[in-house]
Amino acid sequence: MVGEGERMPNGRTGLRSESGHVITKAEGKCKTILEKVKTEQSAKGPIYKQAQELKNNATTLLTAAQSAKKTVESKVTLALEAVVKMDESLKMDLFDVKKKIKDGIKEVINSSGLNDLGENVKTDLVALRGKILGLKEGVDTDRSNVLLKEALSKLDTAKTKFNEDTGKISTETKNLESNFDTHIKTPLKEKLQQVDSAIEQLGEKFEMKNGQKAKNFAEIFKHIKDRVGEIKGNGRQKKGLDGIVARFQTYVREVGNNMKKELATTGTVHAWLDSILKHNGVVVYRLRNINSVNKNALHETFSNQTKEKLRDAKVYIEAERQHPIPHNGTLAERLASLKNLIEKYASVLDGTINNGTNDFVTGLVGMIETQVRNYGTSPPDRTHLTPTVEAVLAALTADARRTAGEINSLLLSGNVAKMLDNMTTVVHGLHGQLDKATAQPVPSGDQPKAGTAQAVDSRLKAVREMVEKELTAKFTEVKKDLQQKVQELPTAVDTFNTAAEKQIKEAAQTAYFPNFLSD
Repeated sequence: MVGEGERMPNGRTGLRSESGHVITKAEGKCKTILEKVKTEQSAKGPIYKQAQELKNNATTLLTAAQSAKKTVESKVTLALEAVVKMDESLKMDLFDVKKKIKDGIKEVINSSGLNDLGENVKTDLVALRGKILGLKEGVDTDRSNVLLKEALSKLDTAKTKFNEDTGKISTETKNLESNFDTHIKTPLKEKLQQVDSAIEQLGEKFEMKNGQKAKNFAEIFKHIKDRVGEIKGNGRQKKGLDGIVARFQTYVREVGNNMKKELATTGTVHAWLDSILKHNGVVVYRLRNINSVNKNALHETFSNQTKEKLRDAKVYIEAERQHPIPHNGTLAERLASLKNLIEKYASVLDGTINNGTNDFVTGLVGMIETQVRNYGTSPPDRTHLTPTVEAVLAALTADARRTAGEINSLLLSGNVAKMLDNMTTVVHGLHGQLDKATAQPVPSGDQPKAGTAQAVDSRLKAVREMVEKELTAKFTEVKKDLQQKVQELPTAVDTFNTAAEKQIKEAAQTAYFPNFLSD
């Protein structure tokens, strides 16, 4: 057998040629070696012996090689013959296999129709193209086209729903005017009528000076202002609340001023002394015991000398210094100041009389005695004169305190003065507010001032006229744009629907019919 990697000679001739070549080459080598050793034959040295042995061996080898050559040639010949036979057998077998494979493939191809595949594919593609082109032809006209049916159905559903909704809008828009009349205009007119009726009913409760009933807010407020004005009154005319307060203020002012008139017959002290000398029982009794003097002359003497003595003692000056009467302030404050002044006057007088030396009383007694002598009569008996002077002074302080007490009890502790002050504040404030509320426009014919009753009447009149004459027109103007838009809705919906259908069809054509399918 030929080993792996060895080259097998091409036929018997080639193998024989190769073997001969090897042997010939070996003989040549041996001959060369022998020629070199011939020269040493005579010496018969080791080389010669070795050469001789080598020659013998070479002869043996040559014989063996020739024998091997023949053997190899015979074996090679047998092998080549076997290979030739095997090659011929393999060729026959491979041809049969190839033929069977071809026949099998041909049978499979024939049975599976692969030979007709090209024609079948071509036929199917033509049919498919026709069907696709058929779809394309229905896109523009057939709404049941499979490519359009679902999208157009959804569009129709949306359009139907939208038409239903816009139909409701249209219906409600048509009902706007009737609803406006029913729910706005009519109730508003009724409310205005109720307001007018309420004003009339209110006005019937106020009868004006001319006997007529008040018909509006201006007349009602004017009537109220007039009545409040009557309650307020006028201080100068001494009418109403202002007149009462003015009288009290005059009282305080006059009493205070008269207290200053220490010697005048119009002074407060003079009035007190006159009342004491005429009406105080103790004083009148004691005056009768002074027989040497004319009663009327003694009366005048007592009054004048007592006033002079009080002035000299500066009783009023000290009292006024401690409690002056203010020129302004509330009535209660002024009355309280007057009360305090009179009480202080009595207190200062008591202190002057009760100073421990009694010189004020003795001095006054002396002044009266001197005055009586001037009348040309004998002086009065001091036994009766001194107690009389003391009684007059005691009655004078008592009258002062009683006057202060009356002011306190009648006007202060009973809160009369405070009530008058509060009433004055309220009435003046109310009258001022009513005066502003009833102010007339200046000049005549101008719009009423804001915040006046006449302005309220004017606004109510304007609202009434607006409701009766202008409200419907304004509502019609307001709803005009809305109504126009609602009327345009169906056209707008149809326009939108047409555009949407067109876009759907164009989208279908773009998606399913590329240019390579066109004719």
